[in-house]
Formats: sequence, C-alpha cells, structure tokens
Amino acid sequence: LFEPNIRSFLGDGEVNNQIIATLAGKPEEFWYLNNGITAICTQFTKTAFGGDTRQAGTFIFQGLQIVNGAQTVGSIAKASEKYTGNLARAFAMIKVISLEGSPLGFTDVVTVATNRQNRVEEKDFLALDPNQTRLKNELHSKGIQYVFRSGEAVVDKAKGFDAQEIMIALACADSNVAAAVLAKRNIGLLLDRKSSIYTSLFSPALTGEAAWRLVEKSR
Repeated sequence: LFEPNIRSFLGDGEVNNQIIATLAGKPEEFWYLNNGITAICTQFTKTAFGGDTRQAGTFIFQGLQIVNGAQTVGSIAKASEKYTGNLARAFAMIKVISLEGSPLGFTDVVTVATNRQNRVEEKDFLALDPNQTRLKNELHSKGIQYVFRSGEAVVDKAKGFDAQEIMIALACADSNVAAAVLAKRNIGLLLDRKSSIYTSLFSPALTGEAAWRLVEKSR
C-alpha cells in the first residue's frame, strides 16, 4: 500500500502525536486540520449507484497505493486501537489519481509534488531511485535486509544495513578521496540522488552482494 510513498509510518513524533490527539479529543475537527491523503490507482470504475454523474457515487479502485499520507493513515490506525468510537465522527479527505493514460514517470512527479508540501530531506527521495529497490530485492533474496526509506529500521545489523551505511562504505572505498571527505563533512549531500557524486557511487553496476561485502569491510 505504501510502496510508492517516500516514507513509511514514522510512529511516535510531534506531528503524528498531534494527529492522534485530534482524533482522540476533537474528531469533528479532523477534516479541517488534516491535509488529507493522495493515492494513485491503475484504473477505476463507477457502480450504478448515483446514476451517470461522477459527482457522487460508489467507486471501485484497482491497484490503489498511497503516495502521500502515510503518517495520516498510520496515525488513524494507531488511534483506532484506543479511540474507536471517536473515529466514527472523524472524516479525512483522499484524492485518488488514476494512472490510466498517464505518461511514463507521472507517479514520481505526483510523489515529489505532494511531498514537497511537507518538510522532507533529499534522502527521503531515495525511494524514487529504481537502483535502491533493485538492491533491496537482490539482498532480500540472500536473506539480507536493506533499508532506504525513512521510518524503516534494520531489525538485525548482523543481517542488514541502511542507505547511509552503504553510502559511507562506498565513499571510503572510492579512489577519489573527496568522496570520503564529503562523507565525513556532510553525509546528506551523498544521499542526494540528483548529485553527480551519488550517481557515481551508487551506480547500476553495484550488486547487492558487492554492497554487503563493502559494508562488512567498512565495519
């Protein structure tokens, strides 16, 4: 459900705790205070209910995924554990965008645009780099966990690592000492997927096995 989202649910935090507090104490105001959710779908259909108009009715969405609003959805789920009755009085807006007929890469455009409205760091957009997903899948097949989304954590460091650790390992192993200097001075620049040093270090040629060996060597 959250695969295209740049961040998973971050759990306890100032903003998420405020969302839960609103649901607990002032559920009727949730509609006005929350930014809502943005989702994409592969296609949708409308049932006969409501007639031919699309102003109101029952819609069926296929391939639904959330690109912005993981914190809202996660906070609602967490609040539902304690405040079930209150949630019945709360409403949240959801915008669903159909990808039917959309150009290639439109999902990324929507993800970046909707998430730019909130405070995010460049490293959060690593989720849009297909190399990150490829590496995660390669490592998963070997029993190694790789984490590159904010809000996700390495369960067992003996069998896993995150994006920051591999980028430091790559920088230290690079023949250009400038990469290691940058890793020491400002790791955030290394995690900017649009920077030349990121594309140089994290190339499509990097395999999951090679990445894990570098991390172990760095450790």
